[in-house]
Amino acid sequence: MYNICAVIFVTTIVVIKGLEPIPSDLRNRLKSAHSFNELMRMMTLLYTPPSGNRGLSRFRNTAYGGTENDRHHRIKMKGASFIALSTGRRSQPTSQVEIDDTMQTNLEILSSIRQGNDTCTLQSVCVPVPIENPDPGVLVFPRCYEMMQCVGSCCDSIESCHATAVQYLQKPIVEMVYAGQDRFVINQTLNITMEQHQACSCRDCTLEAVQPECQPGRVIGASCTCECGNQIEKHNCKGGNKRWDEDKCTCECPIISCPGGAVLNDIRCTCEEPLVELNEPDEGGNFRSDVSKLPRLKSRVRP
Repeated sequence: MYNICAVIFVTTIVVIKGLEPIPSDLRNRLKSAHSFNELMRMMTLLYTPPSGNRGLSRFRNTAYGGTENDRHHRIKMKGASFIALSTGRRSQPTSQVEIDDTMQTNLEILSSIRQGNDTCTLQSVCVPVPIENPDPGVLVFPRCYEMMQCVGSCCDSIESCHATAVQYLQKPIVEMVYAGQDRFVINQTLNITMEQHQACSCRDCTLEAVQPECQPGRVIGASCTCECGNQIEKHNCKGGNKRWDEDKCTCECPIISCPGGAVLNDIRCTCEEPLVELNEPDEGGNFRSDVSKLPRLKSRVRP
């Protein structure tokens, strides 16, 4: 297995044909592993100790010319479980199977591997206004609108970052015809339909064995499960004391009441002193504060 180093640096990986397709539910569970050790906790690895094959690992079974009665040896290492397939050396008992130096080196390489994460998320980006057959003498304003879109990349090369729920919004635009010498004439104003994404995923949820049925106000999210449909509000529910309630799908403030006459700012989710309103200006144009609304000061008498 020393040639694993070559696999790491090639740009195109040739994968051998498996014995049978990997079940979709197992494949999805394995995607959550971030390290090789985490991956090994979800599976059992089959390993054949080298025997006169220049250190190359060999997987022996009926499909590759082996026999069905090949013996299996279990090896424990850092919480991972390996099964060693014997290669006909019947004199070696199960308890005496050891990992050779080549396999040890490869395991150290594998333990250093860290898998990245899917980065498919909602972001505010500029979406161009769709224009059919643009005329060089016509100006359309605006050229784009800021919309929430699914942006990012996926770990699996056959997957792509896409929207699992969308909403269609009406946006106004104005069309102006150039009349020369920096002059324009408004030709028409109209509303166009633009697509705004509400939820994103790398997985194709339509291929799932069981399609989730979401309640009103919820959509299918990245993990192909139901989540809050107002992901834009969730995205903006940041900073200060704001907390997102996943059950209610609302951005809430944990503060119920403010002490000392302060008032709750629903936007900042903080307690603030009340603003002092100004009266109408007098004849001289000066504003005078209504001091009757100010809190009274408490005086202390020194002994």
